[in-house]
Amino acid sequence: MATINIKTEGHVLIVTITGDATAPELISVIKEYYPKADVTDVIWDFTFGSWQYISQSGFKDVAISAKEAVARGTRHGSKTAFVGTDGLEFGLHRMYQAIAEVTGVPVTYNTFKTMEEAQQWMA
Repeated sequence: MATINIKTEGHVLIVTITGDATAPELISVIKEYYPKADVTDVIWDFTFGSWQYISQSGFKDVAISAKEAVARGTRHGSKTAFVGTDGLEFGLHRMYQAIAEVTGVPVTYNTFKTMEEAQQWMA
């Protein structure tokens, strides 16, 4: 179970994960925030968090939820960045990116090791 903090900076939703996230926790954030009109781009900050205990089917469930939420909201064609400093987390972000792309989520993904890099990419 993770602690999830949400903040918005302009059109960017910043989701900060602390601890071990579960697929249902991530899906809950997606369903609540992705369809909102003021959210275009998203940064998932896993600097102090992890999704290492999420199964491959959990990753697919998260991607399906993202695809459905984007279809109902304003995020079509927007950007999503993942931030994580650890080699394992960086790899998991890339794995999710591949699953989301195959699932057909119409968002551009990128993975970064620092928040500064992610924010620059968003600008």
